Amino acid sequence: MKGKTREAQDVDEQEDEQRVSKTQRKRHVEALQDLGGVLLELEPSALVKFGLPERLYEAILEAQSIKANGARRRQLQYIGKLMRDVDAEQIQLQIEAFQDGSQARKRYDRLIEGWRDRLINDMNGLTALLAEYPSVDREATSQLIAQAREEVQNSVATPKAFRQIYRMLKALIPFVLTE
Repeated sequence: MKGKTREAQDVDEQEDEQRVSKTQRKRHVEALQDLGGVLLELEPSALVKFGLPERLYEAILEAQSIKANGARRRQLQYIGKLMRDVDAEQIQLQIEAFQDGSQARKRYDRLIEGWRDRLINDMNGLTALLAEYPSVDREATSQLIAQAREEVQNSVATPKAFRQIYRMLKALIPFVLTE
């Protein structure tokens, strides 16, 4: 760069660093659209927790109701455009935390269901439960188990004791969000 002063060269270098290529801008826009696509998969009640701007929230709800692929794609592009005005990194962190919590909730529900199945199907299930959770009311739980076994055996349409065991286990075993 002949003829330019050192200061002019420094300014040119800074401008080059600040310029973003068209490919980089396109990748950024596509990433925002992808993030919007993840938001589309969430229930409206979960979306409220993200604290999204009203226009973005409404655009997501509208996109969820669109069935035609072309219209849905255009709406997703609009969502990507609206995403430019929000902190996408923060939303990504919230989505990850939400998904982690959702996975933990599923593991917890499987644990409760596992205990319930063990109590109903295994004669030693109550003994195992008492060993791990000594505060369980042995007599009441034993009666519930007997009723649930009878309901299962008779194929009762609405198994009351079956659901009561589940609720009792949920009250007994705490939900802990772990990593």
